[in-house]
Amino acid sequence: MKKTKKILASLAIAGMALTMIPFNAFAEGLIPTGISVGAATVTQITVQTADQGGSSHTATLDQIVTEIMSYRGYLNPSEKDSINEARTKLLTSVQDGTLSDSADGLLTDQVVARFQAKGFTRFDAKVALIKAIRDFQAIRYSDDNAALESALLNFKIENGRTIRTLFGDDFKVELFYGFMMATQDELQKEIKKEIKKNPSVILGLVGSSNTEIKDTLVEWLKTALHNVADPQNSKYHVFDQKLADIGWNIDLLVDTQRQIGAVIDPSNAAEKAVGMSVIRSQIQYKINGTIYDPLTRMELKKGDNKLKLVLSVKGTDTGAFNLAGLLAWKTDNSAIATVAEDGSSIKAGTTKGTTVITAYRINDSQVEMNELIRITVIVN
Repeated sequence: MKKTKKILASLAIAGMALTMIPFNAFAEGLIPTGISVGAATVTQITVQTADQGGSSHTATLDQIVTEIMSYRGYLNPSEKDSINEARTKLLTSVQDGTLSDSADGLLTDQVVARFQAKGFTRFDAKVALIKAIRDFQAIRYSDDNAALESALLNFKIENGRTIRTLFGDDFKVELFYGFMMATQDELQKEIKKEIKKNPSVILGLVGSSNTEIKDTLVEWLKTALHNVADPQNSKYHVFDQKLADIGWNIDLLVDTQRQIGAVIDPSNAAEKAVGMSVIRSQIQYKINGTIYDPLTRMELKKGDNKLKLVLSVKGTDTGAFNLAGLLAWKTDNSAIATVAEDGSSIKAGTTKGTTVITAYRINDSQVEMNELIRITVIVN
């Protein structure tokens, strides 16, 4: 399950910038029809992934959905609204044709030739690409279990033939997952390298515009992808070769995603939401020396007084950098729990209940838009 979590986290992160590479992950189906599949059948599907030792691990689609949705637990309510808005815009953009131009760069001579070899026209090829783009974006912009399950299974059934036409029958999902695991590891290294070099980069991103956050994270991801796929001695160099065979490359896929984003997420609010969830996933907190993930609720007893609070970056030594002290802090209900102005400690109140303590950029009235960490506190 540990390896499965890494794979799923990488899918979520890679989804920020890439639309086309992950097709085969869910495209083992044979029938590109207009069938609509209910979520009830999703639990019967399994996905096989290769671990580093060469053996295999299976996970039900229910488990995959649970892990992806857990990763998206770092999104706040307004960010979920932005993702849903992009999803709605995605559907209308397909219907009114505004998404059509986004596929033009992918419609290379090599792609057209592969479709023609199967008896399809250039027009058919473009229709297939637009459909695949739409169906994968539907996965990216799902924020509840039922919608995600339906989108995953729909992509599998609807786009299998397109994937085999583009990449061949020998393009196996096991190798893809290994590639995504390696990319995930490399991306984490890239993020941690930037933070270690300049810890304040976190604060800069929290206060940045939607576009700045998206552009920064996309560049980090591009670096990670190139580091994994470019070296000729890499076992994942096959991805560079597969893309080159149809006139594609990593940079083209990133540019395609930018075009798609300009149509369905022109303000980059959804991209910022995904980006901020990635940033927040790197943050952890300590209470009296014990490490917690922000998704884990903190349980206190009435009378707990001045519990030492420290924020840190997972797996990174930032030295004497005091991240908590550079943020503003607030509590939703001071009767239940309070936090020191400099974020150095938390104190239980006199009332039992649940409240949320939030850290965000100093001197920013838009707390939810620029929050870095949100801690749920339960006082018993």
